Order: sequence, then C-alpha cells, then structure tokens
Amino acid sequence: MKSFGKKIKGIFYYKTTFMMIPHSEKSIFSFHLSNLNVFIVSSLFIVLTSFGIFLNFKMKERKEDFEYYYQENIYYKKQIHSIDKMIPNIKKSQSDLSGKLDKVFGLLGVSAEHQLDNESVLDKNITVSVLDNLELKMESIGTYIENFQNLFQKIPSIFPLVTRRYWLTSPFGYRIHPITGRKEMHPALDIAAFPGTPIRATADGFVEFAGWRGGYGNVVYLQHMGGYTGRYAHMLRVIAVKGHTVKKGEIIGYVGSTGVSTGYHLHYELRLNDVPVNPLHYIALERFWR
Repeated sequence: MKSFGKKIKGIFYYKTTFMMIPHSEKSIFSFHLSNLNVFIVSSLFIVLTSFGIFLNFKMKERKEDFEYYYQENIYYKKQIHSIDKMIPNIKKSQSDLSGKLDKVFGLLGVSAEHQLDNESVLDKNITVSVLDNLELKMESIGTYIENFQNLFQKIPSIFPLVTRRYWLTSPFGYRIHPITGRKEMHPALDIAAFPGTPIRATADGFVEFAGWRGGYGNVVYLQHMGGYTGRYAHMLRVIAVKGHTVKKGEIIGYVGSTGVSTGYHLHYELRLNDVPVNPLHYIALERFWR
C-alpha cells in the first residue's frame, strides 16, 4: 500500500522539461515543471476556458433578450401612436352616429332614447369619462355601431321592390278610389312594376299570414319589431311561408294583379300598433346609413 502511494507521489513530482529552440543561434531556453504543476496549470486552463465560454454564451443570450425587448418596445410605441391618431376619428364617428340616430327617430316621430331603452340596443352609459379609457372606448364604439346596424335590420327601412323600373301610382293618404270612384283613405303605397318583379321584406320579421285574402288577393303579412306590421298585397305568387321568419331583403313574392286590382302593382302597407303609417317616411331612413 505504501509502495503504491510512493508511486503516485513519484508520478506527480516527476518533472517534465520544456525546451524552446530558436531558429537563430541564440541559446536554447528550457524550464522544468513537475507533473503536479502541469496538472494544476492544465486544470486552471480548462476551468478558465469553460468559464469564459459560459460567460460568452450568457452575454450572447442577454444580448438577444435585449434586442427582442428593444424591438417589442418599438412595436408597442408604434401601436400606441397609431391608436392615439385613431381617437379623434372614433369620437367623430360616435358624434356622427348619434346625429344619424336623432334623424332616424325624428322621422319616426319617437324619442331615440326611449326607443333604444325599450329595445336594449345601446348602452346609454357611454360617457366622456368612460371614453377616456381607450379599451372601453373601442369596445363601446364597436357595440354602438353593431347595435345601430341591428336596429336598422329590424326597422322597415328599404324599398320593397327589387327593381329600378317602377311607378308610384297611388301615395299614402286620401284619394279617389280607382274602382268605386269615392274619396277614401288609402293606407298604403301602390307601386306599379312589371309582372313577376321580386318583392322583398323591408325588415326582419315573422310571417303572420301568407296566401289569399279577399281584396288583397295573394298577400303576405309580416310582423316586425316594436309593433310594426307590413302587408304586401296583389302578388302574382307568394314565396313566404306562414309561421316562418324572414330576413330583411329576403324575397317573399312577386308583383301581380290579384284581388281587387286595376293593374300589376304592389300594395305596400305599413302599420304601427295596427295604425297605418306612411311607408315613405321609413323608406327614407335607408339614406342615413349609407
């Protein structure tokens, strides 16, 4: 055992000679290092080299992180700048939409605030203080526009015929009846058009009746939002089905001359709580959303 220890000790203390021989005639430089010293120097070199490589890797990693966050910071600065530029347009859009809404309900002869409260289509809590919060502002304006569009979808506000070739033969109001010759109230618009011209629903609705009904001939009754009902009479052919729902602009029939009629035309009648109203006032609403 002692012999083995001496051998190990002898190996460590065994010296190695290092010589440097120049190309010139200068003297040869030499030095001696024990194996222990060589081991220590080599170990230090390996440790220092490994530590240097580790530091270099970490510095490179930190540099990449710094570059990432720097670019991210630039991106968000651009986003904030872009949003700041949008704020005046958002405020203007809200103001324009409010103006349109006032005009719409002015034509309808009802209070905009009352109508919207009844239908729960707008949040009346959109105030300047809320709009100071950018995120809430964007959501509020988006909801405002979406609900405004939904409201128009449910109000009878488009022309009932899918054509540009038509003639208004009898307006809403008192007139001389073309068959009886007597002066009486005409609760609708009579719109002449070529036979087979498509007739469309002027708002989302429920088909209350579709078929033949006396002087109306082939007629469709639609129930709309807020107590509105529409009657589309004298059709050549009915497409709508009783008990179904229809979307605004959906074809429900075709122009004809059935029932008590003097020619091909659509009798378009609009009622609010079963009281006839002038359809022209509602058709005029469409231009405010264009």
